[in-house]
Amino acid sequence: FFKNRAERITADDLGEGAMRVTIGVAKKLVLVDGLMVGLLFESGLWSSVVTNPSGDPWDVVRFCLFTYLLAYLDFSAYSDIAIGLARLFGHTIGENFRWPILAPDLAEFWRRWHISLSGWAFRNVFFPVIATTRNQSAALVITLLTIGLWHDLALTWVTWGLYHGVGMAVLAWWPWNLVKEGRLRTVGGTVLTNLYVAGGFAFVSIRDYSLAWRIFVEFVTAPISVVF
Repeated sequence: FFKNRAERITADDLGEGAMRVTIGVAKKLVLVDGLMVGLLFESGLWSSVVTNPSGDPWDVVRFCLFTYLLAYLDFSAYSDIAIGLARLFGHTIGENFRWPILAPDLAEFWRRWHISLSGWAFRNVFFPVIATTRNQSAALVITLLTIGLWHDLALTWVTWGLYHGVGMAVLAWWPWNLVKEGRLRTVGGTVLTNLYVAGGFAFVSIRDYSLAWRIFVEFVTAPISVVF
């Protein structure tokens, strides 16, 4: 940390640091506490889904998407504030959040989301496990499970970690050569990645595991419910 500290604080440090803090605070106040809290809580969506997850299937879809977006924007805001404050004191720290919402697949998502944590987990868990087992799928599942447990020693976070680990393992196994590269693949991959990540937020938004599982099932089956 201290090796990235400037010898003296410059006008650029103060200007760029203040701007980054301002952007972070604006995100927090306007997008998180204003927009997303309104869409999720003040609209009655949260209470409606928690009370009756088997109600309107699209309410469940919006619930998962909005909880994901709330966490996304909240994390992005605090990352901006932390980086900006460090810059004000002459420290330059790396980005911890590189637009994961634009990731075309789950592996790229984890290269962009909580970079410090995911980087630590892959260095200290994934590589030792794969070196020992020679099993990429097992290494991916164990790594993402570790990230889940880092958040909380709770069944909801264990399930969330396994969910992402299995997703990463399937992605690594998937025969991508059968899918033509191009804009459609990139856009489609980005949409599916965000939907997959949003589904996982069913587990970490609710501490009641049985309720979280019901919400997740409703999220996955929502398109079928609408058609039939």
